Amino acid sequence: MNMDLPESQVLLVEDDPRLPELLRALLHDDNIKLTCAKEAVAALKLAREGHFDLILLDLGLAHGMRYDYEAAQRCLDKAIRIAPKKAAALTMAGTHCRNFGRYEMARHYFERAIDESCASPDSLVKLAEIYERFRLLEEASKLVDRALQMDSGCVLALLVRARLDRLAGRLDQAESALRPLLGQTDPNSWSTRIRGWYELAAILDRRGRYDEAIQAVLDRRREGLHEADADSHVAQIYLDRAKKDLANREKWAQQAAFYFDKAAALAPGDPFILENAMDGFNRVGDYSEKGCPHYEKAVGFGEAALALLQSSTVSVEGHVRSYPTQPIKEGIEPRLKRIRRKVEAWCRKTS
Repeated sequence: MNMDLPESQVLLVEDDPRLPELLRALLHDDNIKLTCAKEAVAALKLAREGHFDLILLDLGLAHGMRYDYEAAQRCLDKAIRIAPKKAAALTMAGTHCRNFGRYEMARHYFERAIDESCASPDSLVKLAEIYERFRLLEEASKLVDRALQMDSGCVLALLVRARLDRLAGRLDQAESALRPLLGQTDPNSWSTRIRGWYELAAILDRRGRYDEAIQAVLDRRREGLHEADADSHVAQIYLDRAKKDLANREKWAQQAAFYFDKAAALAPGDPFILENAMDGFNRVGDYSEKGCPHYEKAVGFGEAALALLQSSTVSVEGHVRSYPTQPIKEGIEPRLKRIRRKVEAWCRKTS
């Protein structure tokens, strides 16, 4: 849960008992408390009795999770029109769009949010992350600077500042930006602090300090980091080491394979871990003298990931929200197809 954000109160009018349960899980990630009413009379009573940051009359997020993006946009636009706090409503709309994988829509809402007079550091940083995704790194950096001017202790801004500095090769500055975040003791910043330790590992990896990078990840398990996530990240560090250390490439590639295997065994129901294992074993195959067994294993992990993505959404143990499956499948399928071609071209000849 992103407890770095202040809690928002949302009133939902919906008579289907299944949808509020789904939305509670989805909105929980952004520290949003959902109150539900089955019909308008009860909703009006609740609205008079309590303070709500936004009343959702329609289910924009639910439509988006079902891939009906036009309906989602209509619902979100309607919610924004009636919202007393436009900046908060626009930020929430952008967050919903990001959650169901429509990043251009998210960008549209976040850009409108930061134009409001009461725009928050949160909306600035979320837009910066969208710009980062589109490789607009200079624009993203300016937004993060604005957020830190508004709140120098904004932990999400510190995290994104460090990541942007790392991507630009400013490793000393990146590490300096992380120090205030990693020193946080507030339990509400736990999730962002965990991401900060991952970022530190990436910086140490970039510096070639691989053992320290691995230890930075493994140590976080004491703070509750999911072990499979840690092992998957460690595997990536070993792959980076294999790429750079040609003399010992086979050794580091085998270490990566060990950790990818371990992560997948720990989380066989997590499509993200399995997707990472697919990509990882593909690279291990590229680095190994005997690549075919690794390519074949990559195909197996890819097929296992797709098998978990048959419904419109997927829930993952340890994650508080569900994920729409279509964008995940669209990402996995072409990569899996390329790996299968390697198996057909190289492995069948030698078997």
